[in-house]
Amino acid sequence: MTKKEIRSYIIKEARMPRGFSEEQKKIINERLKKEGLKLFEKYGLQKTTVEEIAKNSGISKGAFYLFYPSKESLFFEIIEKIERDFKKKLFQEIEKSEEKPEEILRKLIMNSFNFIFSNPIIKNLSGKDLTYLYNTIPSQTIDKHMSVDISQFLNFISQQMDKGYFPKKDTQKLKSFFKIFEMIIFSKDRLDDLEFNSIIEILTESLVSYLKRPD
Repeated sequence: MTKKEIRSYIIKEARMPRGFSEEQKKIINERLKKEGLKLFEKYGLQKTTVEEIAKNSGISKGAFYLFYPSKESLFFEIIEKIERDFKKKLFQEIEKSEEKPEEILRKLIMNSFNFIFSNPIIKNLSGKDLTYLYNTIPSQTIDKHMSVDISQFLNFISQQMDKGYFPKKDTQKLKSFFKIFEMIIFSKDRLDDLEFNSIIEILTESLVSYLKRPD
């Protein structure tokens, strides 16, 4: 049997004995995320197995696939929630700030990168891991994730433009700045901390200079 046929058989067998109630599904899903987080933090994405996640969550390997098509999908959902919670708190804090918009933007960018490389589950992801993950998760899911990430920064910048603090700028050019930031993350294995931080600072200052420059 091929791997695809084996997976289809496992899913079919898991469905045959009995289904989970909606309440059970909620409980199991939360348990999968909780136990998955522990294992991913301890062993990393590629060394963690579906068998380990299922066993620690109290379900069979076959039952796991009733909730997620792969461990990568579970991992991605976990880090999305972690990032979402962090960004929500971060942007709530800046609403109270009385600093100049360019200073707030600098902090938004630097704090975001500091978070990425201090969070236990994210900081251990190598560029190779990220490439592996992005090649495994459906492209539309990745595109949506990146779009949400970028839109939060663009919304802040747009608000400052509307207030007249920054001149109006081309949205596509602004998106390009943030796509460069994302590309740098994939190169972090080839840079030491000083080099990485220097590049982020240079890109941030270039963005601020572009925003303040009269057209």
